[in-house]
Amino acid sequence: MNGGAVVARVLPVLSTLLELAGLICLCVAGWWVAPVLGLVATGAALLLVGHAMDFVGSTIVDGEAP
Repeated sequence: MNGGAVVARVLPVLSTLLELAGLICLCVAGWWVAPVLGLVATGAALLLVGHAMDFVGSTIVDGEAP
């Protein structure tokens, strides 16, 4: 397996993990500032996480690099 193939497999997973960490921080900050903002942040986070998971899953199934 060459370096490009490794990067093509690792990059989407790493990107998703970083996105999840950022969204978790956003949700925690939202709940700390105000409950209403926390609900908005949680809803946005769930939508973005679902989109990211769909994207990563489709690229792995299709065998394409993003």
